[in-house]
Amino acid sequence: MAEVNGRPGDGYVAVRVTGDVDTGTRAALTDALERALAVGSPSILVDLTGVRFFAVAGVHCVERAVGALEARGGSAHVVCPQPGAAWRVVSLLGLQQQWLVHHDVDAAVAGCTAGRWPSSAPVRGGDEPAEVAGRHVPVGTAGPGGPVRRRVQG
Repeated sequence: MAEVNGRPGDGYVAVRVTGDVDTGTRAALTDALERALAVGSPSILVDLTGVRFFAVAGVHCVERAVGALEARGGSAHVVCPQPGAAWRVVSLLGLQQQWLVHHDVDAAVAGCTAGRWPSSAPVRGGDEPAEVAGRHVPVGTAGPGGPVRRRVQG
């Protein structure tokens, strides 16, 4: 269901999640994310590519890990291929505006190894489409420079 790979020297730890994520598998996902956080890397890559069903229980697990990592100055990069079960839930809930969401693992790895936000990464507000490389990209989706994320104030 969830496997953890990586060492602190890699700059990130990867958590690969497969199968159904629901109340029955929540404990295993929570354990994997907690083990990844315990490694102490500045970034965690949560790969939801192999997820067939993504219930709110899984959303809560990922949200807790994202919050814990951000609280200590780190970043979590979440892979949600489009189309896919995880992407459907993430996009319906608007989480791509709060999480660092990538549509493929290579982009997420680049985000993890480049640090939290490269100075060239776009940060947009509002719900209007952003112009990225001459094409419109809805706010919150990944563009060529990485994920587009709304600045949350508070």
